[in-house]
Amino acid sequence: MGRDTAERTHPLSEQREGRTLAGRKHRGSVLLVEDCGELLALMRKHLEWAGYSVVTATSGDLAKEIFVATGPYDYLVSDIHLPGVLQGTSLAAQLVDLHSDIQVIFVTGHVTTDAFETMSSLTDVPLLEKPISRGDLLDVIEQARPFT
Repeated sequence: MGRDTAERTHPLSEQREGRTLAGRKHRGSVLLVEDCGELLALMRKHLEWAGYSVVTATSGDLAKEIFVATGPYDYLVSDIHLPGVLQGTSLAAQLVDLHSDIQVIFVTGHVTTDAFETMSSLTDVPLLEKPISRGDLLDVIEQARPFT
């Protein structure tokens, strides 16, 4: 059983009911996509601490499956470079086609010329470089604009 399969066993409906850590007010739902397990866990912790309900995926392909089964979500926070067919930018485009109000934030540890060219064609989509501080993540998610 791989990491993607293990993630599917989580009761997604329980994660979407608005419960957050420390009794904080629910601020929205986040589909968080990151293939590095440690970073995924840390970003999830930061977002839940701030009052967001978070569902995670370790690939773009799994993220789309989760979105179709349990969405929509208020936010997509996704690494640009992911295992599988769907990369962060193509995942975002497909999810926006399904739910145009989703707010998109990209994260990457590999900022390349291609990534910047792709990002320049997307208006108002924040790009965070790893490592990401809790403050930067929360500031960007609060200021996110719709992916267009």
